[in-house]
Amino acid sequence: MGTQDPPNHKKREIAPTPSDIWQRLDEPWCGHTQPIPPDAVVLINEAEPTRFLAHLWTGLLANAAIILANPGWQQREWQQVAEQLCPDVVLGKQPPVAFCPPKAPPAPGQILIATGGTTGQIKFVIHTWTTLIAAARGFLDHFCHPGQQPVNSYCGLPLYHVSGLMQAMRVWLSGGRLIVQPFKQLETGQRLATPDSTWFISLVPTQLQRLLKDGATGKWLTQFRAILLGGAPAWPGLL
Repeated sequence: MGTQDPPNHKKREIAPTPSDIWQRLDEPWCGHTQPIPPDAVVLINEAEPTRFLAHLWTGLLANAAIILANPGWQQREWQQVAEQLCPDVVLGKQPPVAFCPPKAPPAPGQILIATGGTTGQIKFVIHTWTTLIAAARGFLDHFCHPGQQPVNSYCGLPLYHVSGLMQAMRVWLSGGRLIVQPFKQLETGQRLATPDSTWFISLVPTQLQRLLKDGATGKWLTQFRAILLGGAPAWPGLL
C-alpha cells in the first residue's frame, strides 16, 4: 500500500530562484544590470537605491558571492573590510583601500551583510538567497492569508542593511510594490503613496518618534497594515 500524508499536512513549497523572480520584475532599474563573470566575488558600495538594486541583481543573476558595503564607511572601517575580503568586482564607488587576498573567500551564492555590533569592529553575517527567501516567506505566512493581495513595502531604511533588504525580498516574493525613500524626505512631509491594508513600513524607534510629531504624518501612518520597528528597543511611551 502507498503512504499518505497525515491530515492537515502542509507540503513544503519550493523556493523560487533569482531567475524565477527576475522574470516577473519590470522596473526601470532592471535595464541597468551588468554582465560579470559567473561565481565572482562582488562588492556593492552604493547608496542610491535604484543603482543598488541593479547592482544587487547583477550579482544574484551571476550566482556571485555578494558583499554589501555601507557607503558611509570611513577609512578605518574600509581597512577592516580590506583585511577580510578581496572582491573580484566592485559595483558602485571604488573603496579607498587596497584589498588583501582573503584566506577563505566567500562561496558563490553567499550574501554578506555587515554588522558593526557594539564593538565597532566590522563583521559580516552570511546569508544566502534561500535563507532570505525563507525569512520573507515566514513574514508572509504570519501576516497574510492565502490568496491575499501582494505585500507592498514603504522603505525608509538603507537597502544594504538587512532591515531594508528584507523589505525588498518580501515584495519580490509576493509580487508587490516597493517604494524606497530617504527618511529625511519623509520627515518633511513628502509621501509617495497612499497606503492601505496591503502596505507595511519599517522604521527604527527614533524615526517613528520624529514622524509622530507631525499630526498629518501620524494619521498617514495609521493607514499601514503594520509599522515594523527594529534596530533598537522601543520605549513604552512610544508604543
